[in-house]
Amino acid sequence: MKTDIVEHPNFVDAFQELQRQITITTPGRILWLCGVSGVGKSQILANCLRSTYGHPSRWRTGAVPAISVR
Repeated sequence: MKTDIVEHPNFVDAFQELQRQITITTPGRILWLCGVSGVGKSQILANCLRSTYGHPSRWRTGAVPAISVR
């Protein structure tokens, strides 16, 4: 069975902005992703990091910025 996923425009905007910030951040900086409970912060983070850096098993130590979800 094929399922189509329709992403909410706010999810797409937040994903693109987080991805932009990840690519321009410098080593040693911490990015904060804030929002109310249940809005998808962790999902956006997981999708964005995989999209930018590939599967987590391939991440080198110090190559992925520290991002806190609150």
